[in-house]
Amino acid sequence: MKINFKTVIRQNSNVVSHKFRNKVYLLDPKSNEVRILNESAGLIWEAFEKPKKVSQAVKALAEFYNLPGKNVKNDAFEFIREYFKLKLLNVVKQSLTPPSQF
Repeated sequence: MKINFKTVIRQNSNVVSHKFRNKVYLLDPKSNEVRILNESAGLIWEAFEKPKKVSQAVKALAEFYNLPGKNVKNDAFEFIREYFKLKLLNVVKQSLTPPSQF
């Protein structure tokens, strides 16, 4: 599945997360694995607590670091794709239109 800026994503509701000292700890009950997210990855994770477009999460990350969106989009997409493959993030709505440019 192709993920683009208009794709709506949300956290897998079975994953338990807890924030502590600028890190987010994730427990995947299916695999019994714990993942520790740094501040940037944690911001992206938290952005998808409720369904949200990828573009909104990228914008929030860029605003947090006071950077242009193009400077953070590759890292954000890498995280989103990886956590989608791990089934920690779910696609809620897929856009069939071409991806927008940031």
